[in-house]
Amino acid sequence: ALSALAPHLPELWPEALEVTRQIKREDYRASALRALAPHLPEALWPEALEVTRQIQDEDYRSRALRELAPHLPELWPEALEVTRQIKREDYRASALDELAPHLPEALWPEALEVTRQIQSEYYRSRALRALAPRLPELVLRDALLLIFDFKDKYYCTAAWQQVLPRLEETQPDFQQLCKILDTLTHQKRGQLLSFTSLLTPTFTRLAGNQVLKGVSDAMRGVCQQWP
Repeated sequence: ALSALAPHLPELWPEALEVTRQIKREDYRASALRALAPHLPEALWPEALEVTRQIQDEDYRSRALRELAPHLPELWPEALEVTRQIKREDYRASALDELAPHLPEALWPEALEVTRQIQSEYYRSRALRALAPRLPELVLRDALLLIFDFKDKYYCTAAWQQVLPRLEETQPDFQQLCKILDTLTHQKRGQLLSFTSLLTPTFTRLAGNQVLKGVSDAMRGVCQQWP
């Protein structure tokens, strides 16, 4: 209630923050901090940070830090480190998803390493899909190599979905292109066609325009045999 009133009565901010500190359940405390953060006056940010750091659960602390960090940019490394410590991999993947739009470029190698440490290929793939559109060029090739490490072709293909539009930025060689194609062939025909169109710049660079005609002819032949 205080967090709803405080924007209209600024003198309530210190009291609202103190009441938040006293909330016993950490999930409720983190939610209250997230509600307060966008409105807190600058003078109270250090106290809000102290309240946040007292949250023991890594997931809840990470959520609160992600809300405070846009106001205190020096918190991004801490927010990323707390994210690394989240035990549940689904929560860790979600945290990376939320961090991605805000991370400074210097922290991207670490963000990719946090992603690499996710054991579940499902959640690792999900985290990569969230990170891929924003990956700076300096770590894009590392992301490509990380996808090659997937054992399950379904999750591997899911990870490729966001990376393929930027594939040519990594300048893959012919062997890597063949490995990508081998993975993509396990998808339904419609998906394969859409993915193949994204590979056109790489096909052209490695083998010239003639290879595109060969690929097209091969697909046409397959469609005639299996309509």
